[in-house]
Amino acid sequence: AYVSYSRSNGDDAIEGIAYYPRLEQTLANTRFDEDTGEYVCDPRGVPGEGQTVNCRPLNFFDPTFIRTGRFPDPDDNAYLYPNRITNTVVEQTVYQGFITGELFDIPWGGPASMVLGVEYRDDAIVTKTDAGASGGDFFGYSGDPGSNGSRWLKEAFTEFDLPLVLDRKLVSELSLNLAARWTEEENFGEETTYRVQAQYAPVDWLRVRGTVGTSFRAPNLGEQFGGQVTGFGNPSDPCRTPGVAVPFVDHDDDPNTPDIRLYNPDLDPRDQEVLDNCENGGGPFGLEATNPYNLGIRGLGTQNPVFFGAPTLVASGSNPDLKAETSTASTLGLVFEQPWTDRFDFRISATYFDIEIEDEVDQLTATTIAARCYNSPGLVDPTCQYITRDPRDEADDTSGEISFIEALEQNLGKQYARGI
Repeated sequence: AYVSYSRSNGDDAIEGIAYYPRLEQTLANTRFDEDTGEYVCDPRGVPGEGQTVNCRPLNFFDPTFIRTGRFPDPDDNAYLYPNRITNTVVEQTVYQGFITGELFDIPWGGPASMVLGVEYRDDAIVTKTDAGASGGDFFGYSGDPGSNGSRWLKEAFTEFDLPLVLDRKLVSELSLNLAARWTEEENFGEETTYRVQAQYAPVDWLRVRGTVGTSFRAPNLGEQFGGQVTGFGNPSDPCRTPGVAVPFVDHDDDPNTPDIRLYNPDLDPRDQEVLDNCENGGGPFGLEATNPYNLGIRGLGTQNPVFFGAPTLVASGSNPDLKAETSTASTLGLVFEQPWTDRFDFRISATYFDIEIEDEVDQLTATTIAARCYNSPGLVDPTCQYITRDPRDEADDTSGEISFIEALEQNLGKQYARGI
């Protein structure tokens, strides 16, 4: 039996990132003081608090700043680029007890042995962020609320090792290993898993082995309680018209008039299924239709059309609605070791495996979610439920874009892996 307790405390400090509130105050409150002949930055009062927030005048036209993005005065850099600080504490307590021993002798084999045990585990995570990090006030970073959660897990397990036949004619070894585990997790209920492993060696240099088993994995603390952040990204929207598909063309066969850019379907690298999905919309999750032949372009059919970006709001992080992963796996393998000489070692093995995971937990990027959705026939891929597209208005060139993608941890359905 044993008891263990572990605690990790980590600080993450990111420097060199502009802090918006100080930048805004400097730009708004900097003025030229005629009495001193210098630029000053007026402090700002905090309503209801009786406090003031000081600021510094910054010279954004300084040659050093223009070249490097940093000021020659270290105090100016410390003011505009304070550290973005995150503190995370993870604690785990484990209680485990087990007994092991021999049960009986198998007539043609060896002693049958057993392990029987129980375990209780308690996990907790607390992540704290500074005010700037939680408010999303650092350039390029969305708000990080931190995380706070705990869970307990109970398990009971047993294992039997059965050497059925040993050192007999045509049977150097025939053994069987049986294992089972009952698991109960605070947020995901209980599950029973097992494993059966068999080995047969007709001689000591040739062995056949196989396993069949199941497994259960509840989402970890980060996947359950890691918190969610939301910020603007620019995922690749499959419906946006690619620039390569709108070349310059001589539309009127007049060399004296400028060429204009027009959509050419022969140059569009997208599959027809993607174009149909964009144009028709719908599907089980009711996505809005849009125009894949001019989306993201203003002034198509002119000499200088504008290709504009469309920042998309993306949510990422943990997901409290996750389900536990379960899997089944089987293997069959062969091991050969050359028995003829001691001058060298030669060993070769091959194993066939077949693994099926149900409700695998993973986090897809916003770009992957959009691509999987719009490449599926009729927009039936489950990732489509995480996409929100604004309605298309042909009078508004900026309409019809993806406005939100939920890229949280999610259950990806069934995943298969087979091979040798």
